[in-house]
Amino acid sequence: MAKMMGVINLDSEYSNLNELTYFRSGAAVPFAGRYRLIDFTLSNMSNANIHDIAIFAREKYRSLMDHLGTGSDWDLDRKRGGLFILPPDWNDPSDISRGDLQHFHNNRDFFERSSAEYVFLSGSQCIMNLPISEALDKHISSNADVTLNLCQLIR
Repeated sequence: MAKMMGVINLDSEYSNLNELTYFRSGAAVPFAGRYRLIDFTLSNMSNANIHDIAIFAREKYRSLMDHLGTGSDWDLDRKRGGLFILPPDWNDPSDISRGDLQHFHNNRDFFERSSAEYVFLSGSQCIMNLPISEALDKHISSNADVTLNLCQLIR
């Protein structure tokens, strides 16, 4: 299987959970007591043998960092690769990008040092068992540069 890295982008997620997200991001909202919403995405990526996962966090990510720790629950506490929580860098004078591109620009080194051929980009609020490996196989067989709408791919 081709080597893939994961990116969980929390920047463009909006929360309709009002009181539950006063002091935490939507990704850190509890689910069934001990889990958080981001656990589903991390488990899906881990089950697809993705060993390099970056989380683009913009605001209210302290609770998320406390929950994720070193990433050992997903076997992401590694010497090489693993889990990376990448907060925003507001002090880069060369960055003129806005929105999601700002995270990619400020964390270019994460992508450059990786040996992954593909990037799986996801949000954190997808509560389902997602067959990422199947989606990658369909992406490769289609010979596309970018594949969107994963739900239609796996049908």
